[in-house]
Amino acid sequence: VTGGQLVVEALQGLGVRFVFGVPGGQTLAITDALRDSNPIRFVTARHEGAAAVMADAIGRLTMQPGVCIATTGPGVTNMITGIGGALRDSSPMIAIACNNRLGDLDKDDAQNADHIAILRPLVKWAKLVADVRGIPQAMEEAYIRATTGNPGPVLLDFARDVLETPVERKLIGPRRDFGRLAESPR
Repeated sequence: VTGGQLVVEALQGLGVRFVFGVPGGQTLAITDALRDSNPIRFVTARHEGAAAVMADAIGRLTMQPGVCIATTGPGVTNMITGIGGALRDSSPMIAIACNNRLGDLDKDDAQNADHIAILRPLVKWAKLVADVRGIPQAMEEAYIRATTGNPGPVLLDFARDVLETPVERKLIGPRRDFGRLAESPR
């Protein structure tokens, strides 16, 4: 199973029905897994800002996290207005940033950006996921933080190679029961 497939499995388990975004090179491991997933519909936006606003709307209407996805750098920074609106209005959201490969982070790539530093003032919590085995726990923690206390947006920043890396399921432990989170009253 790839990291992208683990992300989609977690989203399915959490009852996510829509993911909004603009496909790009870094997002392919997730968007390809979404394409193969029947329960979740990937809605292609014309701009990442619109994707974040759509995710905010889902959070406001359902009080379950809306999910948006973007590629590194300008793709992620384009989501700032929608993420800021979700924070201001206590709307649960999981913003997924798909970054460069781990070895290329902090290098002078044309699209390079420190997503966590940029978005930290606009999210309740942010995490760089640098190990495929940490994806299930990161997804669970993102959901909990987005929906508990004062609801709001969270950021998961995935390194591209983490999403593309195949891993034996036995190395990541048993499948998590994400459904218990989605069903618990908030």
